[in-house]
Amino acid sequence: MTQTPYRPRRGRFSLSDGHGPTELAKDFDGRLERVAADAARAGFQGILVTVGPDLRYLCGYSPPSGADRLTVLVVSAGQPPTLVLPRRDLPAAAAMPVVEPLVIESWDDGESPYQRLIDALDPVGVYAASDSMWARHVVGIERIAPAVVIHPLTEALPMLRALKDEGEVARLAAAAAATDAAYTRILRIQFAGRTEREVAAELSEYLTAYGLSEVVAGVASGPNGADPEHEPASRPIQFGDTVVLRLGGAVEEYRSELVRTVSVGPPGIAVARAHDVLQLAARAAFDVVRPGAPSQEVERAVRRTVVDAGYAEADVRYAGHGIGLTADEPPWTVEGEMRPLNVGMCFSVEPGIQLAHGLGARLGDVVAVTRTGARRLGRTEHEVAVVY
Repeated sequence: MTQTPYRPRRGRFSLSDGHGPTELAKDFDGRLERVAADAARAGFQGILVTVGPDLRYLCGYSPPSGADRLTVLVVSAGQPPTLVLPRRDLPAAAAMPVVEPLVIESWDDGESPYQRLIDALDPVGVYAASDSMWARHVVGIERIAPAVVIHPLTEALPMLRALKDEGEVARLAAAAAATDAAYTRILRIQFAGRTEREVAAELSEYLTAYGLSEVVAGVASGPNGADPEHEPASRPIQFGDTVVLRLGGAVEEYRSELVRTVSVGPPGIAVARAHDVLQLAARAAFDVVRPGAPSQEVERAVRRTVVDAGYAEADVRYAGHGIGLTADEPPWTVEGEMRPLNVGMCFSVEPGIQLAHGLGARLGDVVAVTRTGARRLGRTEHEVAVVY
């Protein structure tokens, strides 16, 4: 067995939010302690975290070998966290910013990696494992330690990444600011006569130019506007169209999302009225956000406003999902979700109305729960922008 004590190598944090290397390391250490305690309270010996956003969240590590070669972080109360990884990845692991004691167990090609992992577990323990853990890794653990019980992590600790700290909110706000800038810039270009794909390509360029990675540039014009999953197509954008823009990207891996409806020329009466209702719905949703409020109250506020405005028979769309290291994560602010909102939760508020003939209008922002209510991370106006 190869056991290597962890010695952190500090890097530079690029955002000017007061989170230098030491503060960033403390963030990771605090998360590890909190998650271990949360797992114990939920009746688990610990959690098994594999390659993906949860691993990046807990120790800032993305292994170069990927998910096919066993890499697992074991986090248990009362024990130092243990990272099991391929020996070839030791140099990359040395760059992690965690400062508390972290044990690294490395395995070589030609040997079973699962024994290294089992040595760090209670042989009859109950653990929660990342949903993304490969099936062959689960089977490999069960073959060596059949008494170990594994549950999905999202069932055991569904709110693992839901509460954002100040550094995370700062990254989300930086991503929102860059997205706002790209949106403001795209309003200056010509829309009429160009295809959705052409506008989307230019929007992608602006998002990248403003410092975002993993950019999203959705353009849905005319009858495509009501489909929230529409991908930019070859349809030419015409004068009189409404165009739904869905844009975002990542800063330091933390994502943004902005949805706006623009009109090629002055908007028609039906679109203008529907969008006015969406603004009221977004305001109503914003007003119910506060610590302790059931998550479902956000969607309820949207639907109540839309119905009261006379759209009871309309196809009302609502997307309410958390945002952070991924664009779709807890909390879910939708009907049936009773978990209370809490300070630090960040999520989208995205109401939409589908009108006749496939036309639609949508409006979306990311908000953060504060001690006194909510904060909208972006600053882009809600009104329908007129383009040509």
